[in-house]
Amino acid sequence: MLSFDETRHLTVRTAFGADLSVLLQLRNLNRSEAVRRMLDRNKQSSPPPYVTPSRVVFRKRKNASREEKQLIRKRIIGETNSLKQWWWSEFVTSESPLRERMTLFWHNHFTSSIRKVRSSDLLLRQNQLFRKHALGNFSDLLHMMARDPAIIIYLDGHKNRKANPNENFARELLELFTLGHGHYTENDIKAAALAFTGWGVDRKNGAFRFSARHHENRNVEFLGWRIVSDGEQVIERLLRHPRTAELVAEKVWAEFVSDAAPERTVIRAWASRFRKSGYLIRVLLEDVLVSDEFWDPIHRGSLVKSPVDLLAGAFRELQIPLSDHGMWLSRRSRQLGQDLFNPPNVRGWPGGISWITSQSLLVRERLVRQLIRGQEQTVRQDMKQMETDASIKAIRWETQVPLSMMESWLLPLPAINLQPAADHWKLLSQLVADPTYQLR
Repeated sequence: MLSFDETRHLTVRTAFGADLSVLLQLRNLNRSEAVRRMLDRNKQSSPPPYVTPSRVVFRKRKNASREEKQLIRKRIIGETNSLKQWWWSEFVTSESPLRERMTLFWHNHFTSSIRKVRSSDLLLRQNQLFRKHALGNFSDLLHMMARDPAIIIYLDGHKNRKANPNENFARELLELFTLGHGHYTENDIKAAALAFTGWGVDRKNGAFRFSARHHENRNVEFLGWRIVSDGEQVIERLLRHPRTAELVAEKVWAEFVSDAAPERTVIRAWASRFRKSGYLIRVLLEDVLVSDEFWDPIHRGSLVKSPVDLLAGAFRELQIPLSDHGMWLSRRSRQLGQDLFNPPNVRGWPGGISWITSQSLLVRERLVRQLIRGQEQTVRQDMKQMETDASIKAIRWETQVPLSMMESWLLPLPAINLQPAADHWKLLSQLVADPTYQLR
């Protein structure tokens, strides 16, 4: 049976924050049972109608006047803000937090940015693919991403034609999505680029489009194999290469276990089972989450919270109603360096210690204190109302967590500087200001 500290560790690594609703569901379970419980929480939601962007028509935008282009820009900004608010609502309220974490994981693996794609419609379609296949099959996801209009535009795939091959997509496919740096040659990039010539986007509706007349149809040598110049064959060869499974396993290690370099034997074992399973993401995650490495106390508090982790976690821990906070969360996360649908470059957000600077640490502490002050005022108002209305029954975290357990609930490691406090709110203010609150 899991101890409280172990239950908390699994919760903050697979959900957002030390969410009491998740903690309570995992109590009295052993490691394998708790991991399966998190993996089985697999409900997928669809965006509400207000999030549905208008269909992009690139041809109209190209021929638009200056005023029309300004209107299109404003529309895209407004639609993208709605999209961000919706995703924040999923981080804070979803009953399947691990699915949302993995949706964000794939968003940072197969990067695309609204700055270049300039279509909230295409990014929503991509985001829904990430969500649908978040715990599904990596092989399927890789094939889909090679045909994904947002990635094709972001990596200039639509400019890749036999008369003038563009290597951007091929280079990132090998370096960032599958093999990793040092496991391919420049000739492999050139061969892959030829294989994907003619893979583009329909300018009328933003759908994937293959143009046979722009495709270079001849044999090429790729990773030591002689193959027909075809994108699907390139992907199949990449999936047969052991490094593809290892790269994904390394990234999952960094997301769920530690920033420290993993033992190669551990990665190879996980990658081998991952590949033999046909690239079932759930198989890899289960191997990682039940492993001795994941549960080793040395790794607790070894990961820095991303802005999404910090803010969504605080909302879940303090049971703050989302109401109209979506835009506030989006802006504050951008302020801290994580702007959803707008990663800094093709490598995505580097994460780890890069999230923390002397300036960002002060901003992080200030933002969480703002949330506490606002929530404390709301609770005190609720309490006054309850004195006159016996029908109101609000069960909040301060009635569920004993004062003696506050530190072990909110912090992964002992507080650095903690003074005695007889009040939940005073103790809470100290705990969230402690540097260890920035860790998970």
